[in-house]
Amino acid sequence: MTLVAYERSVADLVTGRRTPVTHGEAVVRWSVLSWASLGLRQVCPLTTSILADRRRLDQAIAAHVAIGGRPLSPHAWGRAFVAEFLTDPDNSVAAAAALEYAVLSGLAGES
Repeated sequence: MTLVAYERSVADLVTGRRTPVTHGEAVVRWSVLSWASLGLRQVCPLTTSILADRRRLDQAIAAHVAIGGRPLSPHAWGRAFVAEFLTDPDNSVAAAAALEYAVLSGLAGES
């Protein structure tokens, strides 16, 4: 298997496009999603808390990981995450996302 094929296989596994075949694959998927959750909960705690309360967080994190191309900065990654919820039909989610988007944009030196 080439490195490109391996990376694609792991990406498919993590994003749920492929079901884990072995226990080891299940651990890899859990590990990647757990680290993503930890990072996003630290940089956008309001949005992630509300999504968790609404039982939407796990799916939202998996979808965000599936986008790929994660920036090195956790703040930039968090800003991209909350941007997905700026027009959420749940007003609480949209308001939290807007607040955190503004804060994270300020940290990046943008307005």
